Amino acid sequence: AKYPDVIYYPKWDAHSVFFWDPAGNLMEYIARHTLNNAAEGEFTSKDILCVSEVCFMTKNVEETAKDMRFKLELNDYLHHNDHFYPIGDENGLLINFPVGRNWRSNNDGDRKMTDAYPTKVVLRGDKEQYYKHSKYPFTINTLK
Repeated sequence: AKYPDVIYYPKWDAHSVFFWDPAGNLMEYIARHTLNNAAEGEFTSKDILCVSEVCFMTKNVEETAKDMRFKLELNDYLHHNDHFYPIGDENGLLINFPVGRNWRSNNDGDRKMTDAYPTKVVLRGDKEQYYKHSKYPFTINTLK
């Protein structure tokens, strides 16, 4: 197939598939093989365990990620660079990408440019914390 349905990412030891939802958002189902949650049989909606990743689009990826990481007391995840910066862990990642990134879904190869949209994320953590970006419309709350 020109655009394979499922792609394996060896650096993350994960399989995933990207697709557009009805509202035009790029969605991803990801199976992280480093987690002990494998299931037998056909994939169904019951196999969706959590929101594993939320992406934030900004002009300064590294600066935003480091600010989030510091204020929310999170760790860098695996590798990062100036156009891809994940923080958190395998159970939940906040990933920073540059505004204008050209995304492609696996199911049709259709590409769309990204922008920053209002996003509110609520996380479960050890203590209550709050992050609000000064220039972009997103907030992150960590609740106990």
